[in-house]
Amino acid sequence: MTLRVRFTSLALVFALILCLGPARAGFPPLPGVPGVPSVNQATKAIVSKELVKQMGDEFNLEQPLRLSADAEYPTSATLPGASFHPVKQHVVAELYAHAHDGHVRFPAGDYAISVFTYCMMAHVHVPTRNKFRLTPIQGKWADIASALFARTSYGYDRADVQVLTWSLLAGMKYSELSAKSQHLVDTVLPDFKSRLQMSFYEKLQQRWTQISSNVPGVPSFDAALGQMGDVGKSIIKLRDMRDELINNAANYDEIVRQFASIGVARIPGEIAPTPWSILAPGVYARMLDKAGYQTPGVLQLRVTRQAVAAEGVRVADAGRGWQRVIAAKVVASGIPLPTTGIAGYPGAAVQALGWSPEPGDAPDPGVPGSGSAPGSGSAPAPGEAPSPSGSQPAGTPRPGETPGDTGGGPGGNGSGSGSRPGSGNEDDPGDTSSPCDPPDNVFGVDKGIALGDSASGLNLGRTKKSHGIVCLLLRPFVELAPLGWPSRGGGTIDFGSASYTLFGHATSGQVIITAHYTYATTSTLTDPYLKKHITAIIAYGAVTAFCPELVSTIKGNGAQAIPGWLSGAELENRMCIAGMLGQTMPINVWVVDGDFTGSATLAREVDPENFLYADSTGHM
Repeated sequence: MTLRVRFTSLALVFALILCLGPARAGFPPLPGVPGVPSVNQATKAIVSKELVKQMGDEFNLEQPLRLSADAEYPTSATLPGASFHPVKQHVVAELYAHAHDGHVRFPAGDYAISVFTYCMMAHVHVPTRNKFRLTPIQGKWADIASALFARTSYGYDRADVQVLTWSLLAGMKYSELSAKSQHLVDTVLPDFKSRLQMSFYEKLQQRWTQISSNVPGVPSFDAALGQMGDVGKSIIKLRDMRDELINNAANYDEIVRQFASIGVARIPGEIAPTPWSILAPGVYARMLDKAGYQTPGVLQLRVTRQAVAAEGVRVADAGRGWQRVIAAKVVASGIPLPTTGIAGYPGAAVQALGWSPEPGDAPDPGVPGSGSAPGSGSAPAPGEAPSPSGSQPAGTPRPGETPGDTGGGPGGNGSGSGSRPGSGNEDDPGDTSSPCDPPDNVFGVDKGIALGDSASGLNLGRTKKSHGIVCLLLRPFVELAPLGWPSRGGGTIDFGSASYTLFGHATSGQVIITAHYTYATTSTLTDPYLKKHITAIIAYGAVTAFCPELVSTIKGNGAQAIPGWLSGAELENRMCIAGMLGQTMPINVWVVDGDFTGSATLAREVDPENFLYADSTGHM
């Protein structure tokens, strides 16, 4: 019996009881006993319980997008068989050239696929541990999300893709989307537009009206949400997501602050390797990303010969007459995999990540397990400075180019000397191998040593095992009293930029991070919520130009009014920003009361430890 038929029958019985009364309906009257509900009250309770159950069923069946730990693929701690040895990058690009909405047929072999990640949850924190497990993207709009990620690999503003992803999670209809999201749908998803004409919230309202129409005294949908327990809480959360996106349609930074929980204390997570997920017998995959959403990652795949052969047998068994021909074609073309229909799921209270494949680019060499890495002891390959206009940085890799690849290519023989653990083999030491993670990262230096720390700056060294990689370990919120503003409380990271310019002057061998912290708002005639900022200017000396990871992050922001623009979420993420030229590196920090940081700025030098974590284990 269908849910609708079953509930209609129950509703008629309950309505009869409520209308006729318990005696006329054939139920004996009960004396009033304190604490014991009357038949009429008990009947209403049964009706309410059934209505809530129906709404819960509707919510689960019709939800646009969802990720669930219950649906996770089984995992294996290690990759069976030989060492992981990915094919050459042009092979990956060729396979994707014949893909449809991220569905790719992979012959037997190992593959390292560059991806760019997007948040698939809201109001949870950026992940800080590299231990994603894979789970399918589910829901009525799962195919729309998969198509969105597949069709926006290149040439689209990543902030717009992220906002549309959150909008799909909120179940928003086309007319509720921001102008940029509507344009993206019109450009990239025109074939799905007809399915976006009713919001998920409207569908739930409509369903409530249908199933409660024959039950007297039932409150309105909005009024009943508070009485629905966990189901009601889930619906309210979805409604709030929709409202936040509509109210902040023109303010990406505010959406990011709310949806990525910027300034909220992180949820501690254990350090553990990323397991291999078993997508099918003989098919293994994992996604590695050391920072979080809106950053580069790598999707690793292994397809065994046994898996391809089994697929051929399966198709042959299902066919008639031409079984052998079909089987031969399947074996030759490989296993079909929905590479944009899965997501990395690190657990509750932390963002899950979907991704767009970028098969024309070699995986970021800074990601463990990518198949390439900088040479031992060398700094990451430099990018170039942002262009003065704030547009795409000069030297930014285009599709088909390798961003800063100085070692062996990910599909070759891994000839880059001294590759880090996890590069070109089956090992994934997890967070401990990431240059931006514990236990031996000191003030951002991979395997660093604090040689001196004072109010006038930091002097850092590196061990012989260090790769000289410098990461940004920025505090997302700071206390302002120690900085000379005792009445201001705390400041929360808002936005910033990366450049080579210190107080208006380009300085050779330096990378400058400028970070603006909001400590209050004020009202003016033109802006009722004008933010008040203090600004931290963090100068890294004796370093190379930008890391490929930082170049890619800046590239993802597109043309911005501020050259080298970084959102608060990007600043809070740990990411590679530069490389040490020698064995030591100074860090100096100044604070400014306001936003202006030019040559006439009244800046005061402070201890860098006010803004940088000493290490991820002890102070994060």
